[in-house]
Amino acid sequence: MSTVGASNNASDTGLIVQGTLIFLSAVVAVFGYIIQGKLKSKEQKREHAAQIELNLSKAKLARVREQIKTYVGPAFSLCMASHMQILCELCPLDFCEQAFGLRPRKTLWTISNGAIETYHNNHPDKTFSFQRYFNMECNYLDSLVGEEYEDHLRNNPQSAEAIHYRKLLRRVTTHCWVPLHELILKHSQSLSKSPSPERFKKK
Repeated sequence: MSTVGASNNASDTGLIVQGTLIFLSAVVAVFGYIIQGKLKSKEQKREHAAQIELNLSKAKLARVREQIKTYVGPAFSLCMASHMQILCELCPLDFCEQAFGLRPRKTLWTISNGAIETYHNNHPDKTFSFQRYFNMECNYLDSLVGEEYEDHLRNNPQSAEAIHYRKLLRRVTTHCWVPLHELILKHSQSLSKSPSPERFKKK
């Protein structure tokens, strides 16, 4: 009897130990599953955040490309075209040849009998220069050719200078300023994002 009882006790103890080990294994497996799930969740969150950031970057890049293609690029080209035409007419021939690689035969500078040259020389702090242009400074001249010379052109509408001046303004207005005006009206609210003057100069 004692042998049978000892055998039963040993069997019960083995079952208890086995059950305990199975329980502990199950507990470890559950905790492992929980930890693995948390780690996987964190990884998925990181991947999701990275994907969102990538999508935002792609969207920003697409918008910048659209701004350049549809609005900023054409607007800049129209501004530059108008500036270059005016500069070719109102600057010395040596400057035009140096800047643009050609020497105009007839410009307002050459047919104004020195009036434009005098006007610009009398306003050195306001007139155009490439240094001020690159520094994003405004040209504060009140007139392209000066009020006195404008009066002369106005009083002599059929003179060669007056006809040449009107052709210049008509050409620049028709081909540059009117299209630029329409472009600004069409896209300034949707595709325009202008930085502050300080930030623009810094860039």
